[in-house]
Amino acid sequence: MSTAPLQITVQNKVSLTSLPTEVLIKIFGFLPSFSEAFAFAASCRRLRCVWIGNTNQIYRGISPRSIPCERLARRFYAVQGGPTVGSPLSAQDVYKMVRNTNIVDKAMKMFEREIVSRVRNADGPKHPPHLSKPERQRFFRSYYHLWTHMRLDPTQWPSHLASLTLKQLYLLYEASHLTPSIGREEFIPPPAKALPDADPTPSSHTELSEKRRVLQTEIWRQIWDTVERIHGGSTPENPIHTHSPEYPWTEDVKTWGYRKWVCIWDHYQYQFKWMVLDRDPKKPPPISEREKEGLWSDSEDEEV
Repeated sequence: MSTAPLQITVQNKVSLTSLPTEVLIKIFGFLPSFSEAFAFAASCRRLRCVWIGNTNQIYRGISPRSIPCERLARRFYAVQGGPTVGSPLSAQDVYKMVRNTNIVDKAMKMFEREIVSRVRNADGPKHPPHLSKPERQRFFRSYYHLWTHMRLDPTQWPSHLASLTLKQLYLLYEASHLTPSIGREEFIPPPAKALPDADPTPSSHTELSEKRRVLQTEIWRQIWDTVERIHGGSTPENPIHTHSPEYPWTEDVKTWGYRKWVCIWDHYQYQFKWMVLDRDPKKPPPISEREKEGLWSDSEDEEV
């Protein structure tokens, strides 16, 4: 019996581009991000045709792991002039949505550098240097809400703000203090040189645009209206209590946050939810389940 090594000759080598379109679509859908999909599509004419001709199917495969808060991202893209939610997306639409995601991600990384390392947590260890997954979701959602309002005409703000839960309004108010320009709709001049005894945080020396300041006022008014309706507001006898809108940033931020940032943190969620949902004992009856739906949603922090 011969002991020569077995040699196998492949006579009909199959190239990637000769695979059926259905197989190539599945390969696209398994790629980890759209950056890889764009590079894959650019590698040859055949793959580019598959990408352009099957964008929607490929998008559904990649977007859950590549575009945080995808449903809100789609709604925002519609505000930018893109297709309405549920309508087909072209390859160019996907490029623009990925660009939006990259803008929000860049803002988040800046937020991590400037704010996260300074966060206080009286109940546990120091906050890690990066946002947790739920905190990322809160950041992305709040940024998209803020970016949407910065694109809208101010006359449209009241109806949009009224559609948000009280939880979303609090988070949106915090997001309105972000220091970089929001998207490409706003220009904020670079910060002036800080004084020697000033707050070392770079963002503390940055002015906001006039439109953002007006929006902050409108968000605050909507928060006050909602809190007054549900809980009752501050009174001369009790100017600051746990249901007063300013309470998170006048009291709780001292032990659980930093500057204007407290509602976004995981370690504050128990206090935050209690503040939003637990009606002032002086104003019965308890908040109904229907009212709670308009105030808070746990699922938001895990949506992708």
